[in-house]
Amino acid sequence: MKNVVHFQTGDDELDRYLGEEGLSSDEVIEVCGSSASGKTYFCLKLAALAMLESGANAHATASNIACLYVDTTNYVNGGNVGLVLRNFMSQCSADEKQQRVQEVLQHRFKIQKCHNLEKLLVLLSHLVSLLKAKKLKMNLRLIVIDSLSSLFSGLAPKNQSSIAQQKELLHLFKILTKKYFIGIVYTNNTKDAHITRVSELRNLVGEPISSWAVDKQIYATQ
Repeated sequence: MKNVVHFQTGDDELDRYLGEEGLSSDEVIEVCGSSASGKTYFCLKLAALAMLESGANAHATASNIACLYVDTTNYVNGGNVGLVLRNFMSQCSADEKQQRVQEVLQHRFKIQKCHNLEKLLVLLSHLVSLLKAKKLKMNLRLIVIDSLSSLFSGLAPKNQSSIAQQKELLHLFKILTKKYFIGIVYTNNTKDAHITRVSELRNLVGEPISSWAVDKQIYATQ
């Protein structure tokens, strides 16, 4: 599909396993694992490669890709993003690296702090409104939510208001990925190191919204 962009992960073994298309911008992708397993670094690498590899791409859909990074843990900032970007620019001089990093951070990488589910829903709804009106001023092709599971902590799973929020979130995920071809990658901080599916998030969310329709699941481990 011509509007779909494909991303490499920066992990040679994983990229070989995922095949030629890698991860795609019409997918919801879960990155799960226990605390300090490398989930955030994986997401930063994915975003960095998507933006750097698209800088000189002549294809309009994949050119100058932008990324929205929804940070729920106050970890991500321009400093650590810039460090990851520089790590993938080995062929550039120090001045060229600095110039490229500044261009990406100023125009194509947006960090949004978000500490509750309601704010995330407002943010995603606003994005959909801008897309419908064709007023989004960047070529957004990737949204990272790090971490999604933390936004469900403390919520009453069977509360009707929580259930409605969960349904709205899944609906927005579907619109963004399937209609506008903006990939969504979220992290799920699992307590059990052996969990490789969305079961931890399902436990947080509860019934009846227990079947999270992810397209790919990646288990992070160090």
